[in-house]
Amino acid sequence: MKTQRMYFSLPFVSLLITIFCSSMQSDHDKSAQEAWVDQTFQSLSEEQRIGQLFLVAAYSNKDERYYKAIEKLIQQYNIGGLIFFQGTATKQVQLTNRYQQAATTPLLMATDAEWGLGMRLRNTISYPRQMTLGALQDDTLIYKMGAEIARQLKLLGVHINFAPVMDVNSNPDNPVIGRRSFGENREKVAAKGGAYLRGLQDHGIFAVAKHFPGHGDTNQDSHHALPIIAHHRQRIEEIELFPFRKTIQEGIGGIMTAHLHVPAYDATPHRPATLSKKIVTGLLKKQLGFQGLVFTDALNMKGVSAQQPPGEAALLALQAGNDVLVFPKDVPKAIACIRKALKNKQLDNREVAEKVKCILRLKYQMGLHEWQPIATQHLDKKLHTPQAHLLKQQLFEKAVTVVSNKDHLVPIKHLAQLDIACLSIVSEVTANKTKAIATAAISDEVVPQESTASVFSTILKKYAPIAQHTLTREAITPTVAATLADKLKKYSVVIVGIHDMNGRRSKHFGLRKEELQLLQSLEQDTQVILVPFGSVYSLTCFSDFKHVIMPYEDDPVAAWVVPQIIFGALSAEGKLPVSISEAWQTGQGIRTESLARLNYTSPEAANMDSQILCSIDGIVEQAIADKVMPGCQVLVARKGKVVFEKGYGYHTYAKNQPVTVDTIYDVASLTKVAGTLQAMMYLVGEKKLDLKKKLGFYLPALKGTNKSSLKIYRILSHKAGLKPYVLGDIKKTLLDDDNQLRKALFRPQPSPSYQHQLASDLYGANWLKELVWDCCVNSELRGKRWFKSYNRRYSCVGFYLLHHLAEKLLGQPLDSFLEEEFYRPLGLTTLGYHPLFKFPPTRIAPTEEDNFFRQDLIWGIVHDPMAALYGGAAGNAGIFCNANDLAVLLQMNLQKGYYGDKRYLEQSVVKKFTQKGSKKHPHGLGWETPAASYVSAHASASAYGHTGFTGAVAWIDPKYDLVYIFLSNRICPDTSPNRLNKQKIRASIHDVVYQAMKDRNQE
Repeated sequence: MKTQRMYFSLPFVSLLITIFCSSMQSDHDKSAQEAWVDQTFQSLSEEQRIGQLFLVAAYSNKDERYYKAIEKLIQQYNIGGLIFFQGTATKQVQLTNRYQQAATTPLLMATDAEWGLGMRLRNTISYPRQMTLGALQDDTLIYKMGAEIARQLKLLGVHINFAPVMDVNSNPDNPVIGRRSFGENREKVAAKGGAYLRGLQDHGIFAVAKHFPGHGDTNQDSHHALPIIAHHRQRIEEIELFPFRKTIQEGIGGIMTAHLHVPAYDATPHRPATLSKKIVTGLLKKQLGFQGLVFTDALNMKGVSAQQPPGEAALLALQAGNDVLVFPKDVPKAIACIRKALKNKQLDNREVAEKVKCILRLKYQMGLHEWQPIATQHLDKKLHTPQAHLLKQQLFEKAVTVVSNKDHLVPIKHLAQLDIACLSIVSEVTANKTKAIATAAISDEVVPQESTASVFSTILKKYAPIAQHTLTREAITPTVAATLADKLKKYSVVIVGIHDMNGRRSKHFGLRKEELQLLQSLEQDTQVILVPFGSVYSLTCFSDFKHVIMPYEDDPVAAWVVPQIIFGALSAEGKLPVSISEAWQTGQGIRTESLARLNYTSPEAANMDSQILCSIDGIVEQAIADKVMPGCQVLVARKGKVVFEKGYGYHTYAKNQPVTVDTIYDVASLTKVAGTLQAMMYLVGEKKLDLKKKLGFYLPALKGTNKSSLKIYRILSHKAGLKPYVLGDIKKTLLDDDNQLRKALFRPQPSPSYQHQLASDLYGANWLKELVWDCCVNSELRGKRWFKSYNRRYSCVGFYLLHHLAEKLLGQPLDSFLEEEFYRPLGLTTLGYHPLFKFPPTRIAPTEEDNFFRQDLIWGIVHDPMAALYGGAAGNAGIFCNANDLAVLLQMNLQKGYYGDKRYLEQSVVKKFTQKGSKKHPHGLGWETPAASYVSAHASASAYGHTGFTGAVAWIDPKYDLVYIFLSNRICPDTSPNRLNKQKIRASIHDVVYQAMKDRNQE
């Protein structure tokens, strides 16, 4: 195009740079700008002006001697700025303030933050690499990433980001670009790079595209050698130059030249593009019409420095047309060379002056004419905002690519029909780190950051019971592989996470032959879902596998996301950014469906405020300090997303076992809604139960008792006139005349006739269950006036009757029905009766020191005495669980009986049970309503839930799409006083949950 071949004079380029910078900060007065530029320029000597052309490398992880050396360069040579590398954010800000105060002319601060500050600084956020972003189908998130990186850079006083990388990575063997590129498709590289640069520049950061004219098709690293781009011009213009052309049209502020030999444009032997006037001036400025600042790549790299003595490279770069000299090897020698060239007319004084003025204009536009020290207070908190971390998760959620899914195994649906295992292949380093985490957690030491493998297995376990296996890569021998393969092939699905890979194709991505043989053996014998947490090019090793998911990086956030795609909490949307084989081409990727399972994310994803939710910590910690309870779990889910899940305190006041999210609690009367009520709703949906019928209609054996005529809906509503409890009547039967346990009823050891465990060394006679049943059946009804109905009074007796009714209609024990029909299909590992059959006591929080009849600390056995005598699986009590499993069950109810691609309950039935009645009778069927001291006053009228004597609360609010769970053992070691209720701890936490909803007042 004609306009692309126009040559712009330096004054015109300067004007255009001014216009560009003004568009970034349009409130600056241009005349004031020019006055400051001219005044500053005139105040500088020739040597100081030349110094403005340099960006010198700076590190914030060195010693004082090094910092003083940088300070000397600033003061003695008036360098234009610094490019920061390794260190920490706080130290970099401290040094930035120090160096700016030492400078005669304010300094431009630059950095390589291609994937955010984490590329250079410890303990900062690393966003996904550009190759990962290449899998995104919507570039809006890339723009947001650019904006967020810009925000963080500005907090550090950085003005220039050497990003985005606009190289089209068409060479899988590229050792230096690879994952730094958006991919091999030129249009997508251009579009995604454009989104990134707009995000940076729209938010005040000067973006620099690199590496011109294109570093994507090289097999050498320009840090160590001079790569050659051997393509002809037509190919380079069609592929390599395409993104740069588009970027120029987008209004990129700067472009960085590359240390590449490109004979198609400059055949001079060993001449890198950085030092080629034909490429920098002829191609970039004249032909492509670039009007911004041209930056060299680091001049200390071997691709340029190997052929040039110190100082000469900087001079040649200026002569080629570059404007800013980055990372020179020797500033004094470079300045001397440039001064000599100016004196000998090898450089035009006017051109150098214009370059300096362009740099000064950029400084003005970045506010450096009125620079103020940067605040370091709360810097870490400002960098690590919830929104910043949520953005990272969202990027991975949209990038993860299902590459192969031949029989639609992903997402996994039928959990009850599958035995699933997870195999994590890690390095010895990761294995040792995992051990260190476990040791630190037990000993209260500072816990190291979890490994990717640990995060992966942790999130997988939230969806299903999964057998965990970890294998270190170094330990794989043929014998080990054969033994493990024989063990794993017994599972119907094996999810394999491959961690600690490297990015080098030449090194087989760190994979060993024995490792691949193990995986191929598994693929032959069972269904394998393969997840290689590494380079997308590693897929070449797995072309024969039927189910492959590519997360692109070995990042904990990627490991957090992939399990949610495997189980359908998230849909997969990513597409391959590069071609792997004939079958797996760029742009291919299988979109999977969402199964409406719970998603694990941050509060902001559900329009809630993390900072407000954090105040839950203070409420709980104070309650624990006041010995209201030894510990608890709190979980909040909104809009199908678990946004808060924590364990607090310990199992007991002895503080031997900390509460985690995996701790299992006795939830007492939550059993009514988590167990019996689910069965009742199921029976109504199956039309096996009519709530208006009398109990005797289904249980003829009750004929002649006062229970026969009770209507079922009235039992569910606690309006049947039943006594709250009949334990007092039972106690008389349990004790002899000396107030000791009757020997005929109890034994210290189990036997066929004494199978029901009541305490650690106490077993009850099998027929005790019949004793409880008889007491319930023969109990008197409450008194009432003849012309009035029974008022509502909470009763556990009714749920023994309903338990019996359910088992009669189901034709099987209630606990086995619930396990088969609800808990196992839902993937619930902890929710159910008799936890000691499945878990060690250390996993379970104990309850009361029972002085009623068991005389023991109740641990892993139902606390409720009647339920214990009933066999441990009763309609009113006996269920244990952690908060996560209970949340899944409640979420299914909130979703009107649907979850994980399965309908468990009829929608109309759930509505019938959960809707409140009249104003006079506001309760649902089995469910409680918000009029309780343990529920927030902010709960909507449509909210429903239940509580448990041990301290548990589970609450659903359909209006706000909310699930709130609080589990504790507040009765440990004794049941009184109930300060948890008196101090309204649970309601206070519930209040915080509502306060955290940003949109609550808008609904």
